[in-house]
Amino acid sequence: MTNQQTLQPENLSPTLMAALTRLTKGAASLSPVDCLKQAKDHLQRAASLAASKPTVNMALAKAIIEACEQVVADFDSLPPHSKAWLKGAMLYFAQTEDGEHDFDSFLGFDDDCEVLNACLELAGRDDLLLNPEDYD
Repeated sequence: MTNQQTLQPENLSPTLMAALTRLTKGAASLSPVDCLKQAKDHLQRAASLAASKPTVNMALAKAIIEACEQVVADFDSLPPHSKAWLKGAMLYFAQTEDGEHDFDSFLGFDDDCEVLNACLELAGRDDLLLNPEDYD
């Protein structure tokens, strides 16, 4: 029996997978640096709202960006089948209204973390996986 490697992230709900798929297709013409820039812009929006919205989990948002920065730094060495998905995950983070609204819920960045983790697992980058509970 042959061990077949998966070519897409696993263990995401159908809703999250559909959103990630859509954003991954949209990221096809973007460089990893462009995707990271959009994610960092979203982090800046979150930071500007954090003072007035205690629901914004800046610790988790910053951890997500740090993982994305490492992905971009190592992009050339990542498995080819994971690169588009990782760019899509960065764009998923850049969306305010995704699975859970980023600024209106204490769980706002948990879905972003879940999507990123699924893509990191696909890339074999378990060293970058995040546990949202570590950032509460």
